[in-house]
Amino acid sequence: MATYIIWLDSREAKVFKREGASEHIKHAHTHGKKHPSQPQGKHSEQHHPEQIALFKDVSATLGDASTILLMGPGEAKGHFKTYLNEHHAAIGKKVAGVETVDHPTDAQIHEIAAKFFKRLELGV
Repeated sequence: MATYIIWLDSREAKVFKREGASEHIKHAHTHGKKHPSQPQGKHSEQHHPEQIALFKDVSATLGDASTILLMGPGEAKGHFKTYLNEHHAAIGKKVAGVETVDHPTDAQIHEIAAKFFKRLELGV
């Protein structure tokens, strides 16, 4: 099983997979424009096909997830969590947290994740 750290906004995602001492990174992008928010976090394939395609692409990599941390600057991370709960409930249950961060470097993403997982271990 692997731990995933996912940073995403409405147009791109960085997926970091940690498995033991190894780490892999995947980048996923849409070619669409920024998407407006939907009320109550609803996802409609008719309204945002590029974003749904991004969500499908990212979720397809999470089959071996034991723990998932979502992060990003806007509402896309919450929309993705809702998408997982609606379309991949078993994976959605593995989301341990959602953090709001702007556009950090890869190193900053790892720092934020390390602090998050330390708090999770401590039960804070």
